[in-house]
Amino acid sequence: MELHIGKRRLELRIVWKQRMRNLRLRVLEDGRIQVSASPLFSQRQILDFVHRHRRWIERRLELQKRNRPPLDLKHSKKIPFLGRQLQVSAVNGGEKKLRWHLSGDRLFLWIPDGDRLEGALKEWYRQQAREFLERRVAYWAGKMGLSYRAIRVKNQRSRWGSCSDRGILNFNFRILWLPPDEADWVIVHELAHRRYPNHSREFWQLVQEYCPNSDGLRKSIRQKGHWLLCLQK
Repeated sequence: MELHIGKRRLELRIVWKQRMRNLRLRVLEDGRIQVSASPLFSQRQILDFVHRHRRWIERRLELQKRNRPPLDLKHSKKIPFLGRQLQVSAVNGGEKKLRWHLSGDRLFLWIPDGDRLEGALKEWYRQQAREFLERRVAYWAGKMGLSYRAIRVKNQRSRWGSCSDRGILNFNFRILWLPPDEADWVIVHELAHRRYPNHSREFWQLVQEYCPNSDGLRKSIRQKGHWLLCLQK
């Protein structure tokens, strides 16, 4: 059964339970709405119940959207890449090392014998992150008049990036899962530490100078913190 809540078209699933005396509402992981109900309730009563709780449903759907991992290889072969969604086509076996080809929004992978898709994607992301970061860090360093010693691509569990006292900039390969403006914010943030090795008012003013929407970008990135735990194995 379909129903409309706001601009959303949702599927409603009714589960009849003999022992229930009331109604119970859930938003399932796939976005469907489920109501467990006693057979004593009519369909009209159930629909009225759902519509009375539409704001709660909308909040749950938004929360679910924010907490959804950026890629779920069990259910989809689409992966995030700088604000785009790439469709992955993988061929296993027959290769000594990973080969790939990107055509539009389609990524073709030829995976070596014994390797898994997850491992191949991590290797591909690392290669792409290295190229992206070398280009964008050089751009922002020149614009900000700052220097750095080296760039390292890492697999951190709790950080998008960091800057060492020696001028080494470390970035999580998952930076490629962010939209371009958010990825640039991470780069500007770490470069700013080359002038201010703290989070002082002067530090944030410098970040704001080169990323005028710094507060909004920072908030959006913080909401994606759980992404850092994805594709860890």
